[in-house]
Amino acid sequence: MPGPDKGAVCFDSCLRLRIEPGWVKEPHGHGHCHELTLVVRGALNTAIAGRAIAGKAGSVLLYPRSLTHAPATEGDEALEMVVLRWAGGEHLARLTEPGVWHDRKERIRHQLDWLLELHPSGRMADRGAVDALTHTIVHELGRLQDPAPGDLATRIRAFVRANLQRRLTLDDLAAVAGLSKYHFTRRLRQATGQSPMRVVNQIRIEVAQSLLLQTRLTLDAIAAQVGLADASHLSHLFRRLMGRSPGSIRRLG
Repeated sequence: MPGPDKGAVCFDSCLRLRIEPGWVKEPHGHGHCHELTLVVRGALNTAIAGRAIAGKAGSVLLYPRSLTHAPATEGDEALEMVVLRWAGGEHLARLTEPGVWHDRKERIRHQLDWLLELHPSGRMADRGAVDALTHTIVHELGRLQDPAPGDLATRIRAFVRANLQRRLTLDDLAAVAGLSKYHFTRRLRQATGQSPMRVVNQIRIEVAQSLLLQTRLTLDAIAAQVGLADASHLSHLFRRLMGRSPGSIRRLG
């Protein structure tokens, strides 16, 4: 009989764990299997490949095969997580570098719940089902790693508008996207033609312009509402992005 197709997804194991605060697992690896961990509750911090990747509820952490990793609980809350191990699937997702992404539509969680229902049965008739579910999970991981450019831009703009009064960093935006800063910057520029911070500042100016035209708030008050230090910073940003002063915008109203 022919062997499995190259890159075929082969389920290895899946288990749900509840761990008390203060747990640290010694460094270890899985020679033939990739490992995915979904954090259900609490927080997890893992040392891997010379860096740390951290996740909280809804986070998906990837530990590629053969890479030694040392997970540990973080904070005072018990950790609940689901751990999936499998072989293959390199055509579905990037499985060579560790990382953390957010299961924003809970697709991975739903598939893992189904997998956990099937796995304890031990029936050979379920083997095809668990491999198929594992295939779906790895496919969804690939979607999280490389979201459609339009979806990415929409999600980032919504996040910026909801957090406009905060100081937003590239790390914040990349975390929302579930991508490294390099890949996030490249993907967002493909989608918008702009750098991440240019997108943030453009939204600040759009909201500030609406406030200038629709309210009598002072420039300092408007600056505070759009996450800028003061009226001077607001004026500088207006001139840089729009070529005119906030006062000239207000006179239009």
